[in-house]
Amino acid sequence: HSRREKERTYRGFNFFDSRDLSVLEAISKGEYMTFGIQGKQIRQHLPKITPSAMTRIFKRLKVHGLIEKIPGSYKYLITALGKEIIAAGLSIKNLILVPALRLDFPDAEILPFCVENHL
Repeated sequence: HSRREKERTYRGFNFFDSRDLSVLEAISKGEYMTFGIQGKQIRQHLPKITPSAMTRIFKRLKVHGLIEKIPGSYKYLITALGKEIIAAGLSIKNLILVPALRLDFPDAEILPFCVENHL
């Protein structure tokens, strides 16, 4: 779901979009839960993301309430809401939606094409 802040709209996150999914999985790693995460740490997992793109991604995450900035630092912490939404979204996708799609598309090799292009 989109959010607005200061006359700007920030799109929501899609668990079937490979870029969004990669970011959500990266920020939800246990190693970042206690001490926070910086953009350069995410970019180690996702080398195609530029520093400017990472800034925009962090802004989207922040506007949606999934992360919060640690005052006086360059780090962000995932919020309680962020932990719940990411865990629930990944669970629903992996335990319910993807298996249901496999029933409709038994040839698993075409599944990524179908998911990315039709959802």
